[in-house]
Amino acid sequence: MYCLLGDIVFEPIDLTEFSETQQASFAEHAVMRGKPRLQATGDGLTTLQFAARLHHQIGGVESRWRALSAAKSAQQALALVWGRNGVKGNYVITDLSSTTLFTDEQGNVLCREISISLTEYVGELDEGLLGAALQLGDSSILGSILPQNLTNTLSAVKNTVNRGVQLYQAGKRAVDEVKNTVAIMRQLKSDPQSALAYLPHALSGLDQSLGAFGELVGMRGAFDSVRPYLGVVGEFVEAGQAIYDALALSKTHFEQSNATGWENWFVPADNAFADAVEHIDNLATTTAEMTAWVVLRNDEECDDANRD
Repeated sequence: MYCLLGDIVFEPIDLTEFSETQQASFAEHAVMRGKPRLQATGDGLTTLQFAARLHHQIGGVESRWRALSAAKSAQQALALVWGRNGVKGNYVITDLSSTTLFTDEQGNVLCREISISLTEYVGELDEGLLGAALQLGDSSILGSILPQNLTNTLSAVKNTVNRGVQLYQAGKRAVDEVKNTVAIMRQLKSDPQSALAYLPHALSGLDQSLGAFGELVGMRGAFDSVRPYLGVVGEFVEAGQAIYDALALSKTHFEQSNATGWENWFVPADNAFADAVEHIDNLATTTAEMTAWVVLRNDEECDDANRD
């Protein structure tokens, strides 16, 4: 089961680690003899504590961790959606800690285990702060209910969306590796010959990312059939095309490399690669929305099976 805080997707580790505290407040009035009398003054704020996991197969680990940290620092109120149960309410993050579970060979974090404490927020909430959780569909959280006559096509639709997200994540991981290599090459501007030693690794990573985003772009026809029920896939495919084009241009310039003419090959390759990275980062929220849509459909199917 997955849950959302704003537009940040994460997977609860163990429901036995979930705790909820509800309070009521009372005023105490002393009397001449006997025990004091209590007068109810209202409900207290609900607090939640639970453990969760940020895994690279669900979305960018570091980008989601930074988003959580930023929301805590800004005292930002976000909607909490728990599985199929809908919105639990609006909460602010009061405590946040993290343990890195494993990384890749380049040191990129692939999984974090986090502990998070939330306190209920009561008051006006900007619509934009509700995040992906409440912005997908008319009658249900995450737009999870398709028209009745389309239930037979749900599996195909879900598989298409899920495959698109998987390709995005695979392409992003490859781009993250290239990003580290390009950063090293950038520091070797005064020694282009040494920079060329890193070129094969950069080209290999670009080939991997182009393969993933190329397949994603090739699914345009399949995504067209999904668009009426999950509108964000239109933006997803267009951004995927822009990412592919920028990566292809970057690779073309890298392939024109030589020990001289740094400005003629590395600079345009670096600029095109930076454009691709920007598009990928901007697509993170859209990908989270698509992921949320898929995982909630999985929860619903499990519930339906249990009812049967």
